[in-house]
Amino acid sequence: MATDHEFSEKLDQLLIRWSPGLSRRDFLRRSGLSLGALATSSSILAIIQACGGSASPASSQSGSTSSSLKGTGQVVYAGYGGIYQQGMQSAVFNHFTSDTGIIVQVTADGGNIPKIAAAVKAGAPQWDVVENPVVTRGVNLAQGILQKYNKNIVDTSGIVDKRFIDDYGASFYSYAATLFWNTKALTTPLNSWADVWNTTKFPGKRGFQNSSVRTLVEAVLADGVAVDKVFPIDMTRAYAALNRIKSNAVFQALNTITNLAAQQDIVAGDLNLARTKTLLQSKVPVAYTWNQAIVDSDALGVVAGAQNVDNANKLLAYSLLPQTQLRVLDVLAYTPTVKTALDILTVDQLKDLAGTTYTLPTSVVLDGAYFTNHYTANEQMFQSWLLTL
Repeated sequence: MATDHEFSEKLDQLLIRWSPGLSRRDFLRRSGLSLGALATSSSILAIIQACGGSASPASSQSGSTSSSLKGTGQVVYAGYGGIYQQGMQSAVFNHFTSDTGIIVQVTADGGNIPKIAAAVKAGAPQWDVVENPVVTRGVNLAQGILQKYNKNIVDTSGIVDKRFIDDYGASFYSYAATLFWNTKALTTPLNSWADVWNTTKFPGKRGFQNSSVRTLVEAVLADGVAVDKVFPIDMTRAYAALNRIKSNAVFQALNTITNLAAQQDIVAGDLNLARTKTLLQSKVPVAYTWNQAIVDSDALGVVAGAQNVDNANKLLAYSLLPQTQLRVLDVLAYTPTVKTALDILTVDQLKDLAGTTYTLPTSVVLDGAYFTNHYTANEQMFQSWLLTL
């Protein structure tokens, strides 16, 4: 929990950005809240809204809505559906429409790359923006479904970690997968993927994803590779490690791994941190460590041949605004990427979020350039290995 002194400083930063001229004393009187009550608030957005911050900042450096992002018509988004898409609607799209006048038409086609690629090839894509994570951007590029975003519209200067930027995407949030363990089954804390692999000291079934991206990274970390030396992945070491653990592990989809952890049928493994925290809220006896966390990030990409290309670029620009990213944090629990949003967060918050100066030194950041060249081959090899189990 933030101290009153620390929170006072953060509140002053908020007032400067979203309500210049409003003193802290006037703010507290107007909001009807004490400093202590605000410091214990779980919602950053509640504080921003109390500051009068209903409008979104104009750029990653400023605090007023820019007329350059206003427009008419629509932009069509290809997402993943489900709870995530509902969160995007709440945190991003509804506000984008309110602030710019541009309507967002939402589809759940983001995972159907062959469908999007076929439409692009035929010259008739129905989408303007697609989910564009770092690890699958190479697949999107290979399929020809992306075009470069307009740097005259999309301001990436506020993004702290420049690994989150390339010509086809600029990440608007980061998130992490961390190793978890069941504290009832394993009373000694685990601190590395080598510990996860140590079934003698820490007995029990493990759970990993049936996808190559994180599982291969975890394997080489378990084999002793340093977090800053993971890429390019040494496939010989990765599969040697996987062969050592396979008899004590299951490799399943993320939802299945989550359910197995909830039912306490596995004692350690890999989960998105948001899912581990959900298990904790449900009183499942699990814990996690930031050591050797795996950090990924997501961007929006402009579809090649998009019919509403200017609106697509405006939506990308909007995703990089600090208040947009703070809403994403509030709704989806993903970490902002721009400095003006990160600066508002307390030290305690930053210590428990992906991609911050507190957690990055012991984390692996997934390498977009590596996956552009190797994702497809790695995945094919990994799926073939799974068939041998």
